[in-house]
Amino acid sequence: DEGLKLYSRNILIDEYNKDLLPEYLRFVQGVVDSEDLPLNVSRETVQSSGLMPKLKKVLTNQVLRDLETLAKNMAQTMYAAPGVGLAASQVGVLKRLIVVDVTAGEKQGQLITLVNPEIINKEGEQYEEEGCLSIPNFTGRVRRPYRVIISGKDLQGREKIIEGEALLSRVFAHEVDHLNGVLFIDHLGAIKRDIIKRKIRKKVRAGEW
Repeated sequence: DEGLKLYSRNILIDEYNKDLLPEYLRFVQGVVDSEDLPLNVSRETVQSSGLMPKLKKVLTNQVLRDLETLAKNMAQTMYAAPGVGLAASQVGVLKRLIVVDVTAGEKQGQLITLVNPEIINKEGEQYEEEGCLSIPNFTGRVRRPYRVIISGKDLQGREKIIEGEALLSRVFAHEVDHLNGVLFIDHLGAIKRDIIKRKIRKKVRAGEW
């Protein structure tokens, strides 16, 4: 089983599409319950019509069981890609949940799963090449903090505070960005970003995307 379908391979076709995808719905902190929210509704419509999902501030046992199933499927998807991190929004699920394993499954016991992740401290800087499972085969150099401290809860509802440096810090920042509707290309310069968009449009016209 290769897990869930990765979303949004056409997210960069135009700015209008950007508002139609769950990837870009910018939700505040909290586990979002969104089963009744259409996936093709714009952010503006959500905010103006009262469709904004309510936040799950209390992680009940049922919520945690549902998140455990989702997290397992997300991890399978991440490893199958293969990748080192995945946010729920990347598979079309509007919940604040990430899975991270900087070994890409090569070492046992390295999987990190966080509910409601929040970066609470940043230090230093790194400037490295970065890619994304939602935009396969494209990369760019992105500035990220060299060290972060991230807080969240595990799948048992326990508070977690994790310190990450180098690649782990980068992955944490990248995945939290996803939950806030930000892709790595949003950190690139306008010229580099436009080049990637044009290449994707060309692939779409050729039926390769």
